[in-house]
Amino acid sequence: MWSGVLSVGIVLVGLGALKRKTSWGTGIALAGAAGIAVALLVAGPEITDAAQQACQEGWAAERAWPDQYGAGLPARREAVWALSSEAVGPLETVCPPRLLKTDAQRHRSGTHSDTAHHDWTMDARSWKHAAGAWLKSLCFALLIATGIQVFLVQPFVVPTSSMAKTIKPGDYILVSKLHYGPRTPQSVGLPFLDLYVPGVHLPSARLPGLAESERGDVVVFHYPPEKKPIDQKTAYVKRLVGLPGDTVEVQNGRAVVNGKPLTAVPTVQQQWDVHLKDPRMRLLPNHLRPLGIRTARPTSDPNRRLVTATSEAADALASYSFVQSVELSASTSPAKQPTFPANSDFTRDEYGPVPVPRKNQTVRLTDSTWSLYKKVIRQYEGHSAERVESGEFRIDGQRNRRYTFEQDYFFVMGDNRDNSLDSRFWGYVPENHLNGEAVFTFFSWDREQNVFRVGRTLQGLE
Repeated sequence: MWSGVLSVGIVLVGLGALKRKTSWGTGIALAGAAGIAVALLVAGPEITDAAQQACQEGWAAERAWPDQYGAGLPARREAVWALSSEAVGPLETVCPPRLLKTDAQRHRSGTHSDTAHHDWTMDARSWKHAAGAWLKSLCFALLIATGIQVFLVQPFVVPTSSMAKTIKPGDYILVSKLHYGPRTPQSVGLPFLDLYVPGVHLPSARLPGLAESERGDVVVFHYPPEKKPIDQKTAYVKRLVGLPGDTVEVQNGRAVVNGKPLTAVPTVQQQWDVHLKDPRMRLLPNHLRPLGIRTARPTSDPNRRLVTATSEAADALASYSFVQSVELSASTSPAKQPTFPANSDFTRDEYGPVPVPRKNQTVRLTDSTWSLYKKVIRQYEGHSAERVESGEFRIDGQRNRRYTFEQDYFFVMGDNRDNSLDSRFWGYVPENHLNGEAVFTFFSWDREQNVFRVGRTLQGLE
């Protein structure tokens, strides 16, 4: 019964995750999660109770057997336990038979053979069976937990503010592997404990998914620049901005895809210059907190303050009587300038255009495209590639001026646009690095205030 409830619960969670942006989708996802919890909590105790009842019946029957049959105790014990175990199967793994003490044992322990109460104890074989049963249960639980994390859903805790306010530091998010399709493991180990067998790497493939990746999805992926097996790389969470075949750029701090400004979600944050009418005026906490702004930072200009806020909060700030104007702040700090592609003159707020590679797309290799694609060819697709002095290029030892990509790539950005290390800094995300889509926040803890954020619990992500 409970295995069926568990299966139905998993299906409901998957369906609810696909329609998480609707109220009924959230409802069936919560119903599925409740079913999974009940199945896991109730199924075990029910089986244990049945086994315990059968054990008690067997012990009672042994204890009540007439003493004149003492010579046949082993045979009687086997018959009793065979009868009492019909309801739950063989009991030697969950309830080993207790053995009557011999007369010599009772004499040494100070008990008497003619007493009405018999002493019972577990022998070494019984302890061995009990330990084996616990070990089997532990291995089964680890197998189930690993399977769920690899093929269904996986929880993550977010430590940084690169996706604020969509995802805040201390949010615990649930990532669906079913959306884009789970990948078979490349490493052997326990991913939820971050324990892997060193030196063992398996061929990996993506299984069919329930949905295609869409622009605007909040995704978790393995950080591409790390030199590790893919499933052991650090998990990052960002928003999909550029899909395979797109051209991405940033104009005055706003993302532009294929020549059209990208409609930003309401939770995207950027830095804004707030110009005051009078330098003696101050932006106080009671002005900022209702708008979700933490602080206003001073600048070299006494009339100007710098804030990190959403577009809605910036508009509200501009309506204050002592504020002259609110404008997007241009990035000027060299330490925060993009590093992809190498040697470009792009800035954080004036970036691109950059094309996003698509599977089976063939591109011409030139000095201008080499800085875009050399890491893709070398690190993500595993080919030796170099530029030779004659201005030509050598791929796997063969001169070639063209290259055809073997998989899709994506361009990602954080919702906290001016405080996010994303594709502008380190490049594309290969398709085989996608882990899944973040579907909702199931728990949230404010690490600065040490309080539980009730309002962010079981909140869908958009």
